[in-house]
Amino acid sequence: MTQPSAAGSIGQASTGRSPTDRSPTGRIPTDRSPTPESNRLRELGGAAEPELRARLAWLLVPGVGPTRCRRLAAAAGGCEAMLRAPVGELAALLRRAPDTVRDWQQAARRANVDGELRRITDLGGVLVSLGAEDYPPLLASIPDPPPLLWMQAGHETAASTDQGGPSENPLFALGQGAVPNVPVVAIVGTRRASAYGLETAARFGEGLAASGVAIVSGGARGIDAAAHRAALRVGGRTIAVLGSGLGRRYPPEHDRLFDEIVAGGGAILSEWPIATEPRPGHFPRRNRIVSGLALGVIVVEAARRSGALITARLAVEEHGREAMAVPGRIDMPQSAGCLKAIREGWAAPVASLAEIGEQLAGVGSLLVGAIERAKADHASRKGLRSTDGLDRREDPLDRRIVEIATAQPSDRAAAIDAIVSETGLGADVVAARLVRLRLEGRLSRG
Repeated sequence: MTQPSAAGSIGQASTGRSPTDRSPTGRIPTDRSPTPESNRLRELGGAAEPELRARLAWLLVPGVGPTRCRRLAAAAGGCEAMLRAPVGELAALLRRAPDTVRDWQQAARRANVDGELRRITDLGGVLVSLGAEDYPPLLASIPDPPPLLWMQAGHETAASTDQGGPSENPLFALGQGAVPNVPVVAIVGTRRASAYGLETAARFGEGLAASGVAIVSGGARGIDAAAHRAALRVGGRTIAVLGSGLGRRYPPEHDRLFDEIVAGGGAILSEWPIATEPRPGHFPRRNRIVSGLALGVIVVEAARRSGALITARLAVEEHGREAMAVPGRIDMPQSAGCLKAIREGWAAPVASLAEIGEQLAGVGSLLVGAIERAKADHASRKGLRSTDGLDRREDPLDRRIVEIATAQPSDRAAAIDAIVSETGLGADVVAARLVRLRLEGRLSRG
């Protein structure tokens, strides 16, 4: 049997309003009493409150984990059904001893769901369920998407709704609650970065973020932190994916950075319960989320055996995304992984924003396709007609840049020179804008 899709987010930052004052987002209240909001959730279709609470309960059980929970729920007909299923059936599905499965099931029945909801609310965050309106559509398309995302997110400040007010969607490019027109690119690399690597990560991060591309990375020391900070410096948005719970943010010296990411309109994400400690096995799993959120992955520096290379390889082999690597010095161990990936042919060498744009030109349709599928799915559940396109308001400067670039499709350098001459923008700014326009599918490969 297939797993029912969930149409909501669990938990909500305290706003001082009663549930009836809030918009009907499908978020689940932290008590079990019926509310207009939970009734509205059922009207919207998808999984009702008990199923979402059961999903959280299973994820709170040590040893179950996101992948086992998702696969078992798909086979058993949902997480709520798993709470009632005969132990023998579950043991056969899991290929585990019946005593182990019985312990897991009993632990799930006793799980302190309301306590976890209070903890996420105290952090000012939410839980977003796979299948919900706010779940990132590109992430939902990977083979092993997290069944729940624990998220702290800042509200979008630069964009506005059609009514002129600030957007209330905390995921900007990630979810479907507002206009999802911001591409996401991953910048990853070694924790032991060279000065050259840190400078390159900052240059790419600043250029892409300034053009409207969101930067996703793992929040780690070295290249990850350099990319996050670069995006923040230019007022851009960035997303950090953790290998620990939001209550145990790692590394601890990046606490201020994580706060700045949220304050800057970005997001901190985890697939683990609030109090989960960082563990070595969590970081490879985190890498698939970084790749799944992005249209492409740029590896700035990486040793031969590196988590950054795992992220890039996942992007290519499992997620259908682009992988790029920055060539470095042949005598530096930090460059060995990038040079190996380039030599083997699964990562393209990039040394400029223009080259990044060229590599990503063909994957913009991923963003459009994933968003349109998600919009059509949610519209059909709500009984609404899906709108066409990305519903974005076009920037006149972007429109002119497209016109100039389209007039000179075979000469990229001449097109950049012409755009610089007419607009007065710097060459790096123009190159970054061209990257975004190609990602959005508004400019074909030239």
